[in-house]
Amino acid sequence: RSMNLTYAIASPEKIDAVNTLLYASYHPDEPITKHLGLYKGPGSIPDADKRVKNSIQRNLSLFAYDCHGKEIGVCINNGYYRNDFLSIIDNEIEGLIDPAYKPFLAVHKELRAKNTHIFDELKTEKFFCISMVGVDP
Repeated sequence: RSMNLTYAIASPEKIDAVNTLLYASYHPDEPITKHLGLYKGPGSIPDADKRVKNSIQRNLSLFAYDCHGKEIGVCINNGYYRNDFLSIIDNEIEGLIDPAYKPFLAVHKELRAKNTHIFDELKTEKFFCISMVGVDP
């Protein structure tokens, strides 16, 4: 069955549409966010919004559009290099807006710290990462 979808880069000028999709279906169910009680409705996680804004500036994220041109999905992607894999989160912790988000970043920093060996195992200096996926409910 053809869904007649088209795709395009999720650019910074479309940040409102990006966040609408993420707050509709990603943030409410993201396990750490849910456990910490961070989601309280649209716009309630400013540090996550800042992470998304920084990610889409790299032009790696994509929108899916329906046959009428409406955004129905977004995939927030990023690229990571070995030399800044941990320092990116350190910088996010330093620039924290809401202290309640710090445990979220701490968990992600610990996960990264325990998995830096993957660069050696796969003999690479960079990774592509699918970070978040939001869809129109």
